[in-house]
Amino acid sequence: MNTDTAVDRLHSTPTNAGYGEAADALAEQYESVSFDEVHREVLHLFPSRPASVLDIGAGSGRDAAALAARGHRVVAVEPTAELRALARRIHGGQEIEWVDDALPGLAGLDGRRFDLILLTAVWMHLDERQRAAAMERLAGLLDVGGQVVLSLRHGPVPEGRRMFPVAAEETVALARRCGLEVVHLAEREDAHGRAGVRWTHVALRHAALAFRRAGEGDVTELVRLRDDAARRQLAGGIDQWKPGELGEDHFRARLRDGEVWIATMGPDGPVAGAWELWWDDPAAWGPQGPDAGYVHRLMTDRRVAPPGTGRLMLAEAERRIAASGRGLCRLDCLSGNARLREYYEGAGYTVVGEQPSKDGGLGGTYAVTLLEKRL
Repeated sequence: MNTDTAVDRLHSTPTNAGYGEAADALAEQYESVSFDEVHREVLHLFPSRPASVLDIGAGSGRDAAALAARGHRVVAVEPTAELRALARRIHGGQEIEWVDDALPGLAGLDGRRFDLILLTAVWMHLDERQRAAAMERLAGLLDVGGQVVLSLRHGPVPEGRRMFPVAAEETVALARRCGLEVVHLAEREDAHGRAGVRWTHVALRHAALAFRRAGEGDVTELVRLRDDAARRQLAGGIDQWKPGELGEDHFRARLRDGEVWIATMGPDGPVAGAWELWWDDPAAWGPQGPDAGYVHRLMTDRRVAPPGTGRLMLAEAERRIAASGRGLCRLDCLSGNARLREYYEGAGYTVVGEQPSKDGGLGGTYAVTLLEKRL
């Protein structure tokens, strides 16, 4: 019973417990070791050219300042007000954007992505549930080609601190479930020479997209992707798709009559997007010979998929069509959707006509622009 009470108390303790009271001593400790020494195992992974950097749990600002001095655009997240104040005073000469926030939420960073996400001595403050949510959040904040670099602390816990055991194996497994892969894993001693303390440094990046045919087990996820895309359209002022108008029966029919493809972040990672591939489309294109494939419902999960995922999925659809012996990829977009038309034109598609009254099978007609690309 006493053990359960102690565990409950630990989980209910703030992640930055003890840091405010000890801010002065901690800042002195952090600043006593150089940025280069602390990160010597992973320095080769940091961007060599100016990049966007997110330093989570920035503490005294040592790392944020060093990165800003190298020309990077740095956002420093630190939930302890006392440490933020000290950091601004110590490193006031560097241009750093300071944010009062903490994992796993980081709601203030919605819509932003970073080339490097740095977590130094942070991960052990999160419990198991928080670590799972935090890893998903990190994947969503990471830009194309970027890396997450984090350090895992092993050893005795200082009095009054909220820390949990964090194993490299668990961290790697969490990363893979969130579509991240390991690019570096190394251990080292404690830079401050504390007895029994050692560190594991882990660097992660987005796994390459993997593609597979969808099956019956994917229909619920396909409905979710389509509804989420419809909500984004409506939020952007595009009145074409509506949440709830295509259910599981629609996707079952497409699985039966055509092809539906799923993109995942790595072979075992989360779903990043999907699309339908048809072999004819008389509603938009009229009667045609077997010379083209038709892409419909190209959808991405913005929480998971990095920028550029839609273009990669489209390229995979084109490869599938070409492999079937057909020489054209065709698609359409709402005639008034100039942004989507530009997107397809940027991918090599050419406008070849208009269909003023396409019947989409949902009880009405609408005008679409027809585009095609020779493969």
